[in-house]
Amino acid sequence: HADGYFKLFGTYMKKIGYKLGFSITTLLLVVAYWIELRYKIEPCPLCILQRGIIFFLALLFLFGLIRDHIHKPFAWTGLTLNALG
Repeated sequence: HADGYFKLFGTYMKKIGYKLGFSITTLLLVVAYWIELRYKIEPCPLCILQRGIIFFLALLFLFGLIRDHIHKPFAWTGLTLNALG
């Protein structure tokens, strides 16, 4: 059926979007830190704020990726407890 195809295609595109978003935000942070360390440039307060926002977006994309792979309702609790030690 066409409905199944579009549902599968939409899920696939969502996963691609999460991976692409996480990759781009991570690359932005890595390049920013590399430039800072390589050229010994101190970031301004606006740059630090921008990095914080990009880091938050990277976390959202990462949680989206993890959520797509976990389908059990209480899996987040176990994952969080394992991460906390």
